[in-house]
Amino acid sequence: RYFVDETFFKEGAPVFLHIGGEGRNDGQGIERGQLAEHYAPRFNALLLSLEHRFYGESRPTKNLSVLNLKYLSSQQALADISAFIKHYKEIIDPRTKSSKWIVFGCSYAGSLAAWMRLKYPKQVIGAVSSSGPVQAELNFKQYLDVISKAIGPDCASNVRKATKQLYLLIKDKNQWTRIKNKLHLCENFDGNNPKDVSTLFLLLVENFEDIVQYNMNNRNIRKTPLAKISTKTICEMMANESLGTEFDRYAAVNELVLETNKKQCLQFTYENMTKLLREINYDRVVVVNSVLGDRRWFYQTCNEFGFFQSTDSQNQPFGHFFPIEYFLDICPEIFGKKFDAEFVKKNVKFTNDYYGGKKINVSNVIFVQGSADPWHVLGVTNYTFSTSKAILIDGASHCSDTHSDSINDTPQLRAARKEISDYISFILEYF
Repeated sequence: RYFVDETFFKEGAPVFLHIGGEGRNDGQGIERGQLAEHYAPRFNALLLSLEHRFYGESRPTKNLSVLNLKYLSSQQALADISAFIKHYKEIIDPRTKSSKWIVFGCSYAGSLAAWMRLKYPKQVIGAVSSSGPVQAELNFKQYLDVISKAIGPDCASNVRKATKQLYLLIKDKNQWTRIKNKLHLCENFDGNNPKDVSTLFLLLVENFEDIVQYNMNNRNIRKTPLAKISTKTICEMMANESLGTEFDRYAAVNELVLETNKKQCLQFTYENMTKLLREINYDRVVVVNSVLGDRRWFYQTCNEFGFFQSTDSQNQPFGHFFPIEYFLDICPEIFGKKFDAEFVKKNVKFTNDYYGGKKINVSNVIFVQGSADPWHVLGVTNYTFSTSKAILIDGASHCSDTHSDSINDTPQLRAARKEISDYISFILEYF
């Protein structure tokens, strides 16, 4: 499935292809944001947005069985983009035959943009790779290190105290009902079930991850209600003694997130999570949480990337309740014995060997990262190969450079967007 915007297009002008990632693509990537509001008008570009296979309405198979999921990979996605460009130029709109094509993407799609230029350089003359984690990483324990740094030492100290207080409550069977009520759990809490305990802590940590990763990046609040909550908001709550103990404050943050997402209670059991991940019907697949994603994205992490955001680092305040083993146990449980730890490790290594990881050798790509985005750790932040370059935006969050202008934008973010626009101009002029 693809979307088109010809508002600014003049024959002979470039085509800017927005690549969809691990979710439904409703064309929003070319309806608002820098592509639609600045880059297309400046260069009279035709805007296209292409949905990723297996996501949204782009369904190449009957269902999401493991047998069918073998056709879901980054390599297949790149081949789709290549075939789409060829078909669009030759059949759909021959006016674009003489156009120069540049690809854009953010997050996983940011990696795809860079890899598209790497693997299909004759079809795309350049790429803008925003917040792309081009380095596959089995145990992405650094993720929480960046979250800890972003919330600051005082907030981290309060989170650490809250985590310890909750752990002590869990050890006391008489407190389990209190835990259920305080955290608005959908089911009774059993502190003797280690997988439920791990999953509960993962969801409470996720509250912070979702807010910090996208902090103040001007996302569409109508589509992503959580965007209206900032890191400052939750850290002020964690410091608010009138809310009670640090655990009470942690619970208040959880309640705020539930209310914002219009959820009545927190579905925390491991059994429920894995049941949802086994769903093979396209229409019934749901995102179980932002750490694991849905069945499709979790398959890609088990099969290609890892990216498992564990608590194995000692430099974070969230405890150590979901180590790398927690994630590696889920892969074979959902997709079969073949997907054991050695299989995942081997495939993560293959991904980095195939694309180059952070040592990718590619021309005409601008890599854009934000220092407050945990994913920048796996991205290119310092690059001098050929005509490619990298920007690390101080204080910026995930995909910040792609969104619409805001009065809250920092001078660094504004400067980065200008640098990206000028880089596009450079690519179009000289290649």
